[in-house]
Amino acid sequence: MLAKVCSVFTGYSKGDFVSEDGEVIDWCNAAFSVPGTADMLLLKVNQKEVEPDELKPYRANFLLVDFRFDKKYNTYKGYIVKMFPSEAAMNADPLGVPDELRDDRKAPAPVSK
Repeated sequence: MLAKVCSVFTGYSKGDFVSEDGEVIDWCNAAFSVPGTADMLLLKVNQKEVEPDELKPYRANFLLVDFRFDKKYNTYKGYIVKMFPSEAAMNADPLGVPDELRDDRKAPAPVSK
């Protein structure tokens, strides 16, 4: 599930580990406060797409987040896949969802033979 999110970045932690097959895997988790609440949201950072140092501390950050269900923990995990420079840029981004899956855009009618 893709979601556009605006949240206040409060910090991150990152590091690496070696997998069972010897591959070094980098990881990064970023913490956000949910505006108007005392709740926190921890998101994983896709470092192939997003540079964690570009997150603006204690300011609103505009993000595209990929939420996926984790069967092991019976919860959703969120991965930051894109950062936007502004709310306007975030709102203008079409998410890449094909038109035929959207009700708000008319897909071309099938050509009958």
